[in-house]
Amino acid sequence: VKMKQARLHKEILERFCTFFGYRINARKMNIYFSSRIDDAMRESISNLLGFQKVQNIRYYLGVPLLHEK
Repeated sequence: VKMKQARLHKEILERFCTFFGYRINARKMNIYFSSRIDDAMRESISNLLGFQKVQNIRYYLGVPLLHEK
């Protein structure tokens, strides 16, 4: 199920880019996974999307993000 969702996300991003004439720079893209996603699935999704896995995003648009309770 998770890979199906990842493929759907990739398709949506590709359609969006095609429609608006954008390109995604995968080297600048990071992906964060919750602790509930196992390592093999993280690797598969990261490879499919071409995004770099990160342990902590830290900031989004200058706002600090907290990943732990």
